[in-house]
Amino acid sequence: LFGLLTNPDQLRQVRQQDDWERAFEEGIRWVAPIQVSSRLVNEDT
Repeated sequence: LFGLLTNPDQLRQVRQQDDWERAFEEGIRWVAPIQVSSRLVNEDT
């Protein structure tokens, strides 16, 4: 939802094509869980 609200052209396209399922799937891909994961290490290798 944030992606569509911050990109009015994309929101307009979704509304015109009435393709909410695809927009939802793309939103999930765009904000993948891996982007918010971090990794900590104890020492350099």
